[in-house]
Amino acid sequence: MQYRAYDATVKKCNLALMRKESIRIDGSYGEGGGQILRSSLALSVITGRPIAITDIRAKRPNPGLAAEHLTAVLAAADICNAAVEGAELDSQVVNFTPTGPARAGRYHWDVGAARPEGSAGAATLILQTVYPPLALAGGTTHVRIGGGTHVAWSPTADYLINVWTPMQALIGPAANVTLTKWGWYPAGGGEIASEIISPANATFRALTLTDRGPLKQVTGRAAGLNKDPLFARQIADHAAALLAPLGVDIRVEPLTLRGDCTASGLFLTAEYANCRAGFSAIEKPDNPPAASEIAAQAVDALRAHHGSQATLDQYLADQLLLPLALADAPSRFTVEKMSGHLRTHAKLLEHFGLATITFEEGNAGPLAVTIRPGATK
Repeated sequence: MQYRAYDATVKKCNLALMRKESIRIDGSYGEGGGQILRSSLALSVITGRPIAITDIRAKRPNPGLAAEHLTAVLAAADICNAAVEGAELDSQVVNFTPTGPARAGRYHWDVGAARPEGSAGAATLILQTVYPPLALAGGTTHVRIGGGTHVAWSPTADYLINVWTPMQALIGPAANVTLTKWGWYPAGGGEIASEIISPANATFRALTLTDRGPLKQVTGRAAGLNKDPLFARQIADHAAALLAPLGVDIRVEPLTLRGDCTASGLFLTAEYANCRAGFSAIEKPDNPPAASEIAAQAVDALRAHHGSQATLDQYLADQLLLPLALADAPSRFTVEKMSGHLRTHAKLLEHFGLATITFEEGNAGPLAVTIRPGATK
């Protein structure tokens, strides 16, 4: 796909959509990151409402559209033939007008192509942007997305495959995900593929999940890129030793990879009777940690979640909020703690008038989240 700046004359909106009032969104609200942009794009495609987003990523050190955010704008525009203004690197204002509903089909986007020098921006976040509208498109969609597959501050491909995909299947159309090539920071160059199977008249279903059931097993992968093979084995062994007190089956596979940079990470999945949760630790290139430190970081996050008794980890709670706001009935789940992403996402969904979302703090238990779909304005 060719990346370029759009202007108001690129596509002509049909009259019905032009009559819809544009929703104005302050991109600096709450944690002020890329999530506001991505969710706003998905909701615009689903509802057909034009959006005008200002102050995009205003609270980040480098505000405006980075490569992965620009790719999200262009991917969302691609699936609904939207008219877009401001789709260029570093832009802090985007006007986005769908000219029709999302279309099932075959798509290919590459985050690395959005910047001349390439990018390791997260391919996984592009998939999560387009999944909700394509899940409702009424057809089978095949997508390939290039970019980072295992990078910090975003869901990894392992998380999508082992946690997001099976949990998303509980509430909506299936999105099978495969990792076709690993992509780490700063080299990028990875790729994921997904098949989104949307039946006619597809909908999202409500979720009531307040009891996760017993922990059945913990699985994972310890990966070392251009590292001594012993390093991945050490991560796996440290993780297994730290997880042993949980008293369940522990299986962490060591992997030695070859690529264009040096990196390492640990990706764990906690499988409960009724749900799954995921945790990861990724090496920082400027400060390579010991194998034991990588293992401890991911295991500590898993044990904190396990001790909270919550059904969803804080990342999955945020990622399921949008489809549950469009579901056919109220939903309720628990999460280990409130995150800035979760609070910001809830306010955005209410701003679109799609749902009322409430949070209940327990004295000793996890945070309870209730989503009541329906017009709020």
